[in-house]
Amino acid sequence: MAAPGGARRQPLLLLLLAGLVHSASAVFVVKDGSGTACIMANFSAGFFTNYDTKSGSKNVTFDLPSNAEVLNSSSCGKENVSDSSLVIAFGKGNTLTLSFTRNATRYSVQMMHFVYNLSDTQFFPNASSKDVKTVTSATDIMADINKKYRCVSSNQIHMNSVTVTFQDTTIQAYLSNNTFSKEETRCAQDEHSPTVPPTPPHPSPTLAPESPSVYKYNVSGANGTCLLANMGLQLNITYEKKDSTTVTGVFNINPNKTLASGSCTAQKVTLELWSENSTFLAFQFGMVRVHAPCDSRASVSDEPGILACISLFFSFY
Repeated sequence: MAAPGGARRQPLLLLLLAGLVHSASAVFVVKDGSGTACIMANFSAGFFTNYDTKSGSKNVTFDLPSNAEVLNSSSCGKENVSDSSLVIAFGKGNTLTLSFTRNATRYSVQMMHFVYNLSDTQFFPNASSKDVKTVTSATDIMADINKKYRCVSSNQIHMNSVTVTFQDTTIQAYLSNNTFSKEETRCAQDEHSPTVPPTPPHPSPTLAPESPSVYKYNVSGANGTCLLANMGLQLNITYEKKDSTTVTGVFNINPNKTLASGSCTAQKVTLELWSENSTFLAFQFGMVRVHAPCDSRASVSDEPGILACISLFFSFY
């Protein structure tokens, strides 16, 4: 369709990639009747799930908000009884519960429960159901008695249709001196992380990485499919460490361990990918009027009449 005055509008597909998004950490404390702390937890958490809307199934990701609070239903357990619990509430009726147990030498988060209220429009907009749902799973969170559990790496807990990703986690139950212990039990994810050797103050040479796996992604809405993408994803990042050394990291996005979602509107198409290492990638396509070509950082398609610019944005937390 021609624009007024005979000028023809050129469509621009603008791609925004926002990566490595994590919520801020929060500290949660459970105290007994005398005011002594028995459970302390400090972590950030992200949630991924899907729910039904009138226009079809919708995937959603959100962080544990900064105003989440510990409920009075949390418990230190009774004398000679090993069970205790941390209950965290946020929004309208959403709760995350960590249920602890112990033996003579170790304690663990035996079960994790997530209760979510689909009528909470802040997290579940346009949900066709107003039900309150509950999902549960065992976890691998455990530590020695009188030591804190420490896990810098991301740790995903899968609970049916919900995945909770913990990051930069410190947890201790059955506290003996009202605060975190100086001693710690590290999670398996941290123990298996490779140690980076000292590097000179210039980009370190890296081995040629494997080619990323190619996967066909699609996003559909009420009017059918709005986006098809056949691609492999690889991130090559050079950054400076605190000791002023420069490190180059290359890693691929594994489509077999990535949760894909998206949305279609008249103005914007979004493809969201949440990978196994808690990397969040968001591709956003929008139609705008173009007066100038893409800058030197952008990728440009050669399809007649369409200028496709691709920009990359990322940050670390």
